[in-house]
Amino acid sequence: MKIGNCGHDPVQRAADVHVAGDCSEGASVEPRVGGEVAGRVGAVVFGGVAWAQNRGVRAVEVRIGDGAWRPAKLGASYSNETWRLWSFPWQAKSPGKQTITVRATDNTGAVQTANQAGTVPDGATGWHSVDFTVV
Repeated sequence: MKIGNCGHDPVQRAADVHVAGDCSEGASVEPRVGGEVAGRVGAVVFGGVAWAQNRGVRAVEVRIGDGAWRPAKLGASYSNETWRLWSFPWQAKSPGKQTITVRATDNTGAVQTANQAGTVPDGATGWHSVDFTVV
C-alpha cells in the first residue's frame, strides 16, 4: 500500500514535551495545553522524548517563551533507532502563562524544522510547544 507521495510512512526528527512536575514534591504530571504544570512558583522539571529515525538524537534544546534555546539533559542513547529521553530543570520565578518549546538535533547535525506539516505525504514536522500556567 502506498502512503502519501513517498511510498512509505516516514517519521521526521521529533522532540515532544511529555512530563512536568514540582521538584520539591517529586510529582510528575502529563501537561495539557493550557494546564497548570507547577503547584506553585518554584523548581519544575520538564521532560519528554526525542527521535530521529535511522540517525539518532545528538541534542534536544528547550525554549521557555521567547527566551534563548538551552540544552536539555539527555538520557542514554541505545541506538539510532530508539527514542531518547530528555529532561530540563526550570525555575518558575513568577506566576503567569508560559510556553515551552522543544526541538531535536540528529546525529548528522540536522536541526528539527520549525515548519509545521501534517503526516501526509512525508511525515509530520515542526517544533512541539505546550502552553501552561505557573500558579
